[in-house]
Amino acid sequence: MSIKEIKSRLSILTVLAHYDLQLDRNNMLKCPFHEDAKASMRVYPQTNTAYCFAGSCKVDNLDVIDFVMQMDNSTKHAAIKKCEQLLSDQGELPKVQRKAKPAPQPVAHAFNAHLKSFAAHKKAREYAQGRALDCQALEIGYKSQKAKDHWARGCIIFPLKNALGEVVSLYGRGVFHDGHYYQSGRSGLYPAYPPAHTTTLVLTESVIDAATLLHTELGEGVAVLALYGTNGLTDEHRQAIQKLPQLEEIIFALDPDEAGRQATQAIAKTLSALSSQWILSTIELPETYDLNRFAMQKADWRERLQDLLAERQTIRTPDGQATSPTTVNLPSPAPSQLDSSNPHDLRFTTAQAVYRVKGG
Repeated sequence: MSIKEIKSRLSILTVLAHYDLQLDRNNMLKCPFHEDAKASMRVYPQTNTAYCFAGSCKVDNLDVIDFVMQMDNSTKHAAIKKCEQLLSDQGELPKVQRKAKPAPQPVAHAFNAHLKSFAAHKKAREYAQGRALDCQALEIGYKSQKAKDHWARGCIIFPLKNALGEVVSLYGRGVFHDGHYYQSGRSGLYPAYPPAHTTTLVLTESVIDAATLLHTELGEGVAVLALYGTNGLTDEHRQAIQKLPQLEEIIFALDPDEAGRQATQAIAKTLSALSSQWILSTIELPETYDLNRFAMQKADWRERLQDLLAERQTIRTPDGQATSPTTVNLPSPAPSQLDSSNPHDLRFTTAQAVYRVKGG
């Protein structure tokens, strides 16, 4: 057998197994040819070679014949004969036992650790409270800035769930920086798949907007579902919405900027194709306010939100006809009216706004 055949056919892994040498998960091992405090030799199974990166080592690049010759301190002829014998015995030799890679940590298990971290981290709790989030009722985690894994470090963490209610992916929002993080291969919905008895579904532009609305009195049969940005209506969203047997209305609560308005029209058109029986409507948030910022800066935001929901604008009725992307069907302007029936809650209604004076 030629030297070329031996080098191509004899696996370096077989040679390592013969000498009871084991690789780590990075194909590294402590070099057997010098005193090696740490793994400085890398093995390349695709070329059946090895290379020692230690400058003090007597060898550097080795093929299978060189490796045997150095291990046995033999001649090249003797090393070739031994390699031929290893080739003939290759099917009977045990495979190299590599150190097993640690099993990937289940997402739910990781999130439980983040929950504990949030409970113990004062600044994370203060940040969430400052964002008008209910820290007691919501599932919020925190990932330390010192975590080994760089993904979403220094973020509060929200769970995305599958149809069984299992945590399958995570979303991070920066506490010390303005960052948004989804895991690679994102799946799941926030806060969860809407329950089957949902009659009204409120779509928000972001996870933190949806979290703001949770545990707020929105009415019987009303559920909240977060989109993942203005282009964040996924196939999973569509499938979950389409499977709601009692759904009657979808309310868009996206940001009041141009991107939010365009997304509302585009997503309304997409949802219209799924069913002609749903009412599609939108609430008009004050300019420059997304839902979360609205809650942060308005002490009476819950009462104001009820007013916005009551005054929502229909953009499609169950006749299956969606409005043009440039128009919205607005109600006819009502005449200005003063309601003083409750002296502790005076209301002056115009075509543009409702003014309230509370107190007495």
